[in-house]
Amino acid sequence: MGNWSLHSLLNLQCYWRSHRFFVTDHSWHGHIGPGPYPTRIENGQWGGFLHVKTSGTATGSSAAVVYRGVNNNGQHCDWMAAWSNPWNRSTSDNTVSKIDSFSFPFHLLS
Repeated sequence: MGNWSLHSLLNLQCYWRSHRFFVTDHSWHGHIGPGPYPTRIENGQWGGFLHVKTSGTATGSSAAVVYRGVNNNGQHCDWMAAWSNPWNRSTSDNTVSKIDSFSFPFHLLS
């Protein structure tokens, strides 16, 4: 069992007219927690996951996940959510921005 004292809990909400499918992910620091990334997020639904730091390392949780779907204009698109949750907060600040300011189709909560 790993040390999950530092982790990133993310909830992605799909609020477009179609669902989203998981495409790929990349972890720079840490790894996906006990459950996998949601493979499909239906319109109006949430998909959540836990990304955790690697036990025994002085790193945090930083990664990205990509989902594919159709936007409101009928175009096939990919959407990426990325995060960086540093292990040492005294040398690295973690700021959360309002995703809507980028016209992003997911709400990202951490």
